[in-house]
Amino acid sequence: MMGITVKWDDDSQTIIYIQCIGEWTEQEGLRAVDEIARLIDSVAHPVYGINDFRDSEAPLSVNGLKFVQILRKRIPLRDSLIVMVGAQPFVVRVMDIAKRIYKDIPGRMLFAQTPEEARALIAQHQTAKKELDKQA
Repeated sequence: MMGITVKWDDDSQTIIYIQCIGEWTEQEGLRAVDEIARLIDSVAHPVYGINDFRDSEAPLSVNGLKFVQILRKRIPLRDSLIVMVGAQPFVVRVMDIAKRIYKDIPGRMLFAQTPEEARALIAQHQTAKKELDKQA
């Protein structure tokens, strides 16, 4: 077991980088959710997430859909999105099911192969959001 680290990815505090390493427990996941919520609550603007699973094993002790439900209650999306990097098939399946259950998830949950690709997707979303805000 290794765990989960949570930190700001940029100086403007618009992206949180979550790195899952090895096999992590539900308790570690819940602590990470608390830290993510704390960071989001510390700023007034939308916050994006990069969740890096490249060095992680599927957490066998975690009920995936229960975890998604906890995330939805605890962490506001605030017109942003979360990009999953290197997600294992287990994570992809859970998110596919969650997208069908929760109508606010489709379009806010994307997948990428690298953190750089995730940052590019976030930059595209930020640019599109700025254009929409100008038109409003």
